[in-house]
Amino acid sequence: MVDARCENIRVRQEIRSMSPESRQRFFNAIKLLNSGAHPNAHDKYAELHIKHATLAHGDARFLPWHRQLLREFEKDLQRIDPGVTVPYWDWARDSADPGASPIFSSEMLGHNGGSGDCVVDGQFANWSVYWPTQTPHCLTRKFDRGNSLKPWWGTNAINHIKTASSDYDAFRRGIEGPHGNVHFGIGGDFTPMWSPNDPIFWLHHSFVDKLWADWQAESGNNLYSYGGKHSDGTSANLNEPLTPWGIKTGDAFNHLSEKYCYCYAPHSFTGDDISGKSWNGTMVEVIPEPLPEWWIKQQNMNVTDVRMFEADMAAAVREGKNPKSPAN
Repeated sequence: MVDARCENIRVRQEIRSMSPESRQRFFNAIKLLNSGAHPNAHDKYAELHIKHATLAHGDARFLPWHRQLLREFEKDLQRIDPGVTVPYWDWARDSADPGASPIFSSEMLGHNGGSGDCVVDGQFANWSVYWPTQTPHCLTRKFDRGNSLKPWWGTNAINHIKTASSDYDAFRRGIEGPHGNVHFGIGGDFTPMWSPNDPIFWLHHSFVDKLWADWQAESGNNLYSYGGKHSDGTSANLNEPLTPWGIKTGDAFNHLSEKYCYCYAPHSFTGDDISGKSWNGTMVEVIPEPLPEWWIKQQNMNVTDVRMFEADMAAAVREGKNPKSPAN
């Protein structure tokens, strides 16, 4: 339900839906946030992600914590340019051949890293970051298949998670794995806990947040559905603090409330804006390789849990289940 105090509902678009002008304003605002001597206003987000890694990953707070982080980042951008909102990247549509996605073009976020894995093309070519060394260095990417990317979980798999999840805990545990395939595949700065170094982080997590918002909207019982365990074994509840922002976890659940006031716009894909091998007149979907066990543990996730969801998603892909588009 929209809070009456929301005078203006911001609309987050799929990045391919944006006008070139709106997209460039978004990129420019990020560049200005990262201007000046390090550590700067942009660097604090990687620092937060490192400092609070165990409560933000493999933990019931994964979704609300990242929703709040994303909103704080968006507010920082809006202080620079009030007309900016953070777009999302529907990577599920590019999943069969993600490295060929338009998002990695020189007009957008650039491709794989070059010498020393440094990103040398795109909007953030020769981008300077600060964490984890606390000294300025280049933004890095190291794709997991040379100069291309191995497949990720696609539309059928993501839809299966959404429709098969009867409560928040099942949805959160199910979606955290596919989110991880994207981090692991792109590599470089995007794989460890300082992943907010890479501006792709915001597009990626905006899509994860959209998937949660979509799931919340599917039933009146889903909006404030919450539960599961924290990484320390304690039980989750809506009144617990959402560190470090001084709010309750439950405050982050309604994205149409006064503190958030945003929604997501669907994107109608035609095939022209999808990576090549992901489209042949219809969506192409490939079952990805399992996430490495060491990386699952690094992300504070349960290996048995991840393997169970990987098997469920693989079965959904083989059966061709596609009840609805994640963009609608």
